[in-house]
Amino acid sequence: MSLSGIPCEHEWLFMSDVAYERYSGTVDSQELYKAFRSFLQCPACGNLFVHWDGWQGEATEYAPIKRPAH
Repeated sequence: MSLSGIPCEHEWLFMSDVAYERYSGTVDSQELYKAFRSFLQCPACGNLFVHWDGWQGEATEYAPIKRPAH
């Protein structure tokens, strides 16, 4: 998975409802960006790699649930 380029097509940003409630009115975009958490989706397997603690720690990997066909 290539992480080159900004914006990165495999990276998604998110935040919790609690974190979001800290912001109102005019917001500094850089401050808001720093508050986001990041996850990457592998285009080959669909697994998500979530960086809960920023880029300093290892990502937690989540795999899609394989459901049997009906």
